[in-house]
Amino acid sequence: MKTNNGVWVVGAAIGALAGCGPAPAKSNAPATASAACVELHAAAAASIARCNGGSVADWLAYENSYEDCAAYDTHVTEGTVVYARDMFDSCLAQYDAACKQGLSCFYDVLRGTVPDGQRCQDAEVCGTTSTCLQVDFNATCGEVCVRGANENEACGLYCGASGPPCVDVQLCRPDLTCVNSVCVPPKAAGAACTIGDACAWPTICSAGTGTCTVPRTGDPCGDDTGCLATDFCQQGACAVRRAIGASCADAPTGCAPWAKCDANGTCVAAGRPGGACFPIDGQPDSGYCWVGTCTADGVCAANGKPGESCESVGCVTGSSCDPATLMCVACNP
Repeated sequence: MKTNNGVWVVGAAIGALAGCGPAPAKSNAPATASAACVELHAAAAASIARCNGGSVADWLAYENSYEDCAAYDTHVTEGTVVYARDMFDSCLAQYDAACKQGLSCFYDVLRGTVPDGQRCQDAEVCGTTSTCLQVDFNATCGEVCVRGANENEACGLYCGASGPPCVDVQLCRPDLTCVNSVCVPPKAAGAACTIGDACAWPTICSAGTGTCTVPRTGDPCGDDTGCLATDFCQQGACAVRRAIGASCADAPTGCAPWAKCDANGTCVAAGRPGGACFPIDGQPDSGYCWVGTCTADGVCAANGKPGESCESVGCVTGSSCDPATLMCVACNP
């Protein structure tokens, strides 16, 4: 008999009774999928804060806004998620490793089984490289599992194993980059490059060396993209981003993640309910939030729960805005 984590129970029991071989390594994997989700979210938030700046609390709120850990146990019971406990320890260790671009091991531990193009209630049930997205905006609960384009496919979101894309956007799988409308691997650290080439994060194409290199504070830059996420480009050199409350009058793009430069030249909290919206370049009347919805007054508001209005905000995970009533309604699994 084989368990979910791939251990042959009968064989292991016989070996233990006979005293043969070393004892199996103890796993720290939680007993339930929901508990595993909580621990992995915390590890992911700490990793993102270390690699990108901003507070762990803000990044944890971001993680929790997209995945409801409590729902995972139900998904495992109904068969729409598989909890691979044998992958938990190695995944947890990956979050402590060097910053890099790529697929999250979270979805190797908690694997959604709903195929692309099929109905979904939330992103948890979709495949390792997929998410749950509203494709038909005229329908209530019209979300389906979609994936980013694979290597050598046209950039976009796909509602099945093959194309064409069902949503025409310049997006790829997380470990790929869109070049000339086709998804290709970014160049690795140390690879030869020319300015404009896509290098694997956190490297950039260095004009000085002609290779994909991790930039450092103080290195020369042309704009913010020439610096680490924790830095910005100030007067041609990478400088550390400024915390909430610091002056940004001389550096409107210099605030740390989860902050923006306000009209008074001060870095203020942004991106979460109660904070300011982030601006969109070239669209002064628009903004966005990493958690919640950007309202007309430029402030992030919490998304509506089932039974609440969605006239000016989105709806929480697992629910959808009914275009006829403009109320959030719960979506069936």
